[in-house]
Amino acid sequence: MAFQVCRKYIFGLSLALLLTLSFLTMPTPGWVHQEEGHICFFAIDRNGDKKVSKEELRAAYPKINDRVFARIDVDQDGWISHEEYEAAVDKGVRFD
Repeated sequence: MAFQVCRKYIFGLSLALLLTLSFLTMPTPGWVHQEEGHICFFAIDRNGDKKVSKEELRAAYPKINDRVFARIDVDQDGWISHEEYEAAVDKGVRFD
């Protein structure tokens, strides 16, 4: 009887610890993740429309200019998609 109670207690603690650790390590949109000096796309996209406007990018990177924005906005639609942002980061585009 004592063994079953102890086993349930240990199982409960293990489950609680696992859930806590998985929650703490789970990436969530809106968190600012610094990776090699770049801010997470989802943190820049303030309104959550899955695209970044020039104003949103300037709020994250105040020194950004029109030339750099145009270089990142490959399809020239006036918005930066997640793919365009990641490609710019991978190419080493400077945002400052």
